[in-house]
Amino acid sequence: MYRRYLGHRDGSERRVREEDELTGLLLGPLAMFPGSAPAIFWYNLLIDSGIENLPSHEPQACRMQFWPRCQAADGRIIEPDLAVELCWPSGDVRRVTVEMKWNAPLSGEDQLGRQLMSQWEGMRFDYLLFIGKDVTEAAGMLASEGDRKKVAAWTWDRIVTFLNHSDILGLETWSYQVVSVLECLGIRGFRGFYVFQMPEVELVNNKRVFWKGEVLG
Repeated sequence: MYRRYLGHRDGSERRVREEDELTGLLLGPLAMFPGSAPAIFWYNLLIDSGIENLPSHEPQACRMQFWPRCQAADGRIIEPDLAVELCWPSGDVRRVTVEMKWNAPLSGEDQLGRQLMSQWEGMRFDYLLFIGKDVTEAAGMLASEGDRKKVAAWTWDRIVTFLNHSDILGLETWSYQVVSVLECLGIRGFRGFYVFQMPEVELVNNKRVFWKGEVLG
């Protein structure tokens, strides 16, 4: 089944909604976990992205809603892939809009900006998290001084690396399964070197030879 996300088609379907299916497949189970583990996952992603104005301690709970109906600044209705609400015992709340891309471009150059400025259940989002095979589509917002502190951009391979090193209690099996699915799709994070040895240095006329033909005595 995973081959459909690599572009393979058997001719029986007119359209394959790759992004929607992967969003539900990878993140759907996360919304069902009890306790604080899902909230800590999203919190750690934001912290590792350098997002500012977050409470210094981990959230207690979170609420996830897939494809919510949000109102853009111009009054139109948009549906981001996911809305996340992080809640702290102190009463602090942070709202995150998540946009995931897989083999498809953004819906216009201003999609991410409109998404960040939109309202979910009458409240503006505090942050935007973009996940894609590369982050070039989010480069404009990352370059903006005003948006940079509110936008986090992660490649899929960076997500795999993050999950490989994650130690959030209760999410071990979910992390393993997400990594396994993404690796089937050719997404592999950095796991370090199995063996790291110094290369053998050849001698020419008892002199060491380095790259570009340079000979040092």
